[in-house]
Amino acid sequence: MKSKKAKPTKLILLILGLGLFSYFLFGGNQNFYRYWKYRTEKNQLKKEIRALQVEKAKLIEEIERLKNNPEYIEYIARTQYNMGKKGEKVIKFSKGDNK
Repeated sequence: MKSKKAKPTKLILLILGLGLFSYFLFGGNQNFYRYWKYRTEKNQLKKEIRALQVEKAKLIEEIERLKNNPEYIEYIARTQYNMGKKGEKVIKFSKGDNK
């Protein structure tokens, strides 16, 4: 007879345990789901910050080169803006098919 009473008690304890587990997992202000979500977002933002710091360092280096290196300024003017020195002729080639 005792084994029949033990089974409903175990079932009630199991249901109660699952209920408590679900509450701590999904309920309340400091739940596991929010913690995991914020931790994931924090890690993603850290990666983004590192990438932006690298980009910032490259831009600072570019600014210094533009301030202090006339040859680099000339290179940029020629390659990106199709400029030439006085007396030079700049020839532009189109990339399309010329038939």
